[in-house]
Amino acid sequence: MSKFSPRIGALRNSRVRVHFVAGVFVGALASVLVFSGIYSPEAQASQKTQRTPTPPIIYRPVTAQVTLESSPQLFATMCALWAGGFYKGYGTEELPIAWRTIADEMSEHTGPVTDELHQYLIQHEHANRDATLSRFISFALVTEPPPDFRYVYRREELPPDVLTIEDFNGLLARFYKEADLATAWKRVEPTYQIGIAQLQTPVTQIVTKTMGYLREIFKSDSPRTFTVYLEPLAGMSTNFRNYGDAYSVVLNGDNVQVNEIRHAFLHFLIDPLPGKYASAIFPARPILISANRNPRLPNEYREDFIGYYAECLIKAIELQLDHMTTAQREHAMDAADDEGFVLVRPLVARLERFQQEEPAMSYYFPDLAKGLDVAAELKRVQAMQFAAVEETTPQKGDAGEAAQRERMLQEGERLLTAQDGPGAQAAFEKVLARWPGIPRATYGLAIAAIYQKQMDRAIELFTSLTKPPADGGTIDPLILAWSHVYLGRFNDGEGNRDKAIVEYRAALAVPGAPERARQAAQSGIQKPYEPAVKPGDHPGGPGNL
Repeated sequence: MSKFSPRIGALRNSRVRVHFVAGVFVGALASVLVFSGIYSPEAQASQKTQRTPTPPIIYRPVTAQVTLESSPQLFATMCALWAGGFYKGYGTEELPIAWRTIADEMSEHTGPVTDELHQYLIQHEHANRDATLSRFISFALVTEPPPDFRYVYRREELPPDVLTIEDFNGLLARFYKEADLATAWKRVEPTYQIGIAQLQTPVTQIVTKTMGYLREIFKSDSPRTFTVYLEPLAGMSTNFRNYGDAYSVVLNGDNVQVNEIRHAFLHFLIDPLPGKYASAIFPARPILISANRNPRLPNEYREDFIGYYAECLIKAIELQLDHMTTAQREHAMDAADDEGFVLVRPLVARLERFQQEEPAMSYYFPDLAKGLDVAAELKRVQAMQFAAVEETTPQKGDAGEAAQRERMLQEGERLLTAQDGPGAQAAFEKVLARWPGIPRATYGLAIAAIYQKQMDRAIELFTSLTKPPADGGTIDPLILAWSHVYLGRFNDGEGNRDKAIVEYRAALAVPGAPERARQAAQSGIQKPYEPAVKPGDHPGGPGNL
């Protein structure tokens, strides 16, 4: 999961919200919290329930860390996808009636901006539909409300997948006016309220039961947030994001996947602990090194021990929360071992001890980690015989292959965001070793080279990206335009003004070039590029775009 510095305030404007936290809400729910051990004296100061003239009831929380919301940004983005043909061939019969009407209207909408949307989605389509949808959901979660859809982060803070569609907000703003989405939103907004009210009970139960088991109470001054968004237009899948302290889940509203929401909420609660107490968990790192022999272990965890430890602990907690029989739990732990999550078994045993103690998990965690018998577990894992994954020859467009490539690319981009040049270089080189000629990986390598002050290498890579692809295909306009911009800046830095202007003009000539790249190129034509270098920055680097 990618982590970025949050600025959440702007994300909460103009939204229907139902808040709920581990505190007192009303009547019967209060007794549940007392029974769960979550009730606190501060809860007595909570505001009384207020009713609006029309449904739903909006509960005022003690704190606002956990919320159920709708988002006009997300709604508008999904409308654009329906209008642009992303859902072509997918029936609307399974959508609730109010959203079915919207989806049908958007699918039939015509206009100049809608034609642009069709072309934009074709240019930015990923072989994996889920990966394509994921980019646009990420986009919606980091933009301000309509009509402008401005970003709430600086460019260097944007999630990597959003950077691939960073110019979409301008197109969406124009589509918002063309399709009169302001009127459509007003028409459907009351239905979101009803849907949110219906989701409140299952989601609240997840929060109260999980908090009760971990004996946690939200701190009123905590900046961390967990938001559940209702958006039926997004489709049937559940999408989970976290940007720094802001965690988000996007639901379609029907067939709520309780286990998926709970898993996301456990990440919200558990993720900070392994990093905070790294010295307590790192003696167990050799166990992950040994588990790397398992071909089934997801790549994202192979070199991320903190993330791996959190995932294993979450899986162990889920086994305890599910109140399985001994045989069922043993089978589940065997399955975790088979998938490479070998710490689940010993952490289940440590949770048995936790259940007999009094401190909340946030305080007990160091004792839980230090109590692990690392030597015994390492010996157990080293003796394991892992089943090989059946090898298949991936076909073009194979969803599994595409998904793995996307994960590896996003990992490299995450490392770029963290300004980890060597780490990003290694990640992108792995991609290119398996899938030669991927422009996105080559572009990432070029940026990584800049971070490491390998300017000649960066120039070579950017230059290669400006050449016609060997397979006769087209290159992403974002990559092509920015490659020309970078080459222009390098030439400016070397005093080659004429060559720099040629590159800037080439960037302006790229069809579909992002607006920010066009602005950078235009600025470069007007005067030589002079980077605003700060400590730790580099000339022409991503942070200076």
